[in-house]
Amino acid sequence: MNRTVLLVGIADIEVGLTASYKRAFEFLGFKVVPFNLDAERAGVAPLGRIGQRLMGHLDFFALNAKANRRLVRAAMEIKPAVIIVICTAFVRAATLLQIKVSLPATKVINIFPDTLFNLHDYVLTALPLYDLFCTHTKAGVPYLRQLGCRNPLYLPLAADTFLHYPVKLSISDRETFGCDLVYVGNWRPEHEQLFAALEGFDLAIWGSSYWGRNTRKDGWVRSRWRGRELVTGSDYAKAHLVARAGLNPIDPLNFPSHNQRVFELPACGAFSLVSRTEEVDELFREGETIVCFEGVEELVDKVRYYLAHPTERERIAQRAYEHVVQGGHTYVDRVRTILDELGVGLDK
Repeated sequence: MNRTVLLVGIADIEVGLTASYKRAFEFLGFKVVPFNLDAERAGVAPLGRIGQRLMGHLDFFALNAKANRRLVRAAMEIKPAVIIVICTAFVRAATLLQIKVSLPATKVINIFPDTLFNLHDYVLTALPLYDLFCTHTKAGVPYLRQLGCRNPLYLPLAADTFLHYPVKLSISDRETFGCDLVYVGNWRPEHEQLFAALEGFDLAIWGSSYWGRNTRKDGWVRSRWRGRELVTGSDYAKAHLVARAGLNPIDPLNFPSHNQRVFELPACGAFSLVSRTEEVDELFREGETIVCFEGVEELVDKVRYYLAHPTERERIAQRAYEHVVQGGHTYVDRVRTILDELGVGLDK
């Protein structure tokens, strides 16, 4: 059996989704060959660093075609069983067409972990050419069919247990990350507004400099920002394990779906408070393997209650861990689902 996978995405960032799928495929015995289309596009960009930065946001047709040509040539040389495209916006439909003509036995898949709002025109045009198009938004599946997608698959996000797991905490860790409530992630105006209601609680925010630039200069929320991102899985786990509760407000454009933190925090062994959505309710059992909130008042009430009830927090965190790690919600489990959909047995 051909066990080679060409993985199109950015695999050299430890905490990125491409790296998580790379680890999962390798765990199951596949040889994974990464192909960074973004780096290829930047490599043919003029004007040095300025051109490379622009390539991340703008489409230069001729340069993009050159980078895509390199992708086709890499596929023809490697002859993989499967090509996985991880949310790469600039993979052209013509590129997929050439790959399918040249390598008819190769299955081509897109794993799209972003909100459907962010579907790039390139991706929309290429939808009919994917043998499998994976989305974590279950409600979007019938609409993807209307857009010409032949085989859309609801594939929830998951936990990378090679990256997120219960870590041993030192005294230094407790001093660095100590707080009652923690949020690790991007600034959003909705998040700032929500967190403002938690004034008076011991909240720590870890994230990019957007928190420093965009929040009110004299506001309480800005004072909660710890001044930097957490760039390793170990620090991410420590921050949530030291805190008594992790906050997971799901971005409005992700409704009615879920996000990665829904699985990541339980995999770390942490207790979390999560926005209530239809799909979160389907994936977990509220009050048993997850605690949800809807709006400011319920969040404040839940924070007060669970800060005062540590035994319940620990019980829910343990059940959530078991549900995610042992209940089929890891990226290894997601790879198995993909292979089953493709009719590729691991024993063949």
